[in-house]
Amino acid sequence: MLRRTAMAAALALMLSGTGLTAAERKDVQIFNDVAREVILYPRFTVFDDITGSVDHGVVTLRGKVTMPFKATEIGLRASKIAGVRQVRNE
Repeated sequence: MLRRTAMAAALALMLSGTGLTAAERKDVQIFNDVAREVILYPRFTVFDDITGSVDHGVVTLRGKVTMPFKATEIGLRASKIAGVRQVRNE
């Protein structure tokens, strides 16, 4: 739950900035969608730790999960989000 709160806080900080370009706004929207997919992933537990970033539609996922298949499934979920050009699943 704390990790989810931290993701929401990071998103709020990103959205509070002024003067975002159209590409940056799109990246923020993609980040928001990726964060939602991670949070709603049914096998995501308190023992999993995932961070992410978006740069011009390229999503980079980092962290640790308790089972290798979770990383694959979360990467696949992220790749299906509109506007995502590539997923780097680190």
